Amino acid sequence: MVGFAASAASVIACAGKSDISPTAMFMVHNVSGRAQGDYHVMDKSSYVLRTANKSIAAAYMAKTGMSEKEALAMMDQETWLTAQQAVAKGLIDKIAENQNLKLVAAYQTPLIPQSVIDKVRNIVKNPLLNEAGILTPEKAQAKLNLLKLGGTK
Repeated sequence: MVGFAASAASVIACAGKSDISPTAMFMVHNVSGRAQGDYHVMDKSSYVLRTANKSIAAAYMAKTGMSEKEALAMMDQETWLTAQQAVAKGLIDKIAENQNLKLVAAYQTPLIPQSVIDKVRNIVKNPLLNEAGILTPEKAQAKLNLLKLGGTK
């Protein structure tokens, strides 16, 4: 994991084995939502949010072995953890090692081959031509009909 695993991403980070960059952060918080209506709606919304909190806490409990009380307290405080703290709590398996990764993209190197770029430009400039650069019968007929109607000059 690189960057932040916050909110729902923290739950996803708990699924399976996970590595974390030494500079990444992990954040958990209570489920949030909006409600509008009378006190019945507000009571129901509060119940739904508390239930959803327990559901999310179950993911943290399954990964770490912490109690529901500990998981809910961590969520209730909107807890931000460094990579080291996330590993210490068992939310992440290990800190990723610096592997001197090679660049997969560079601004000097085109990601799309020039032949593909040229092909797309040709299609945009000549939309009536098929891939071989030949005017198809259907497109030729459409162009002829347009000319008969005085659509192009």
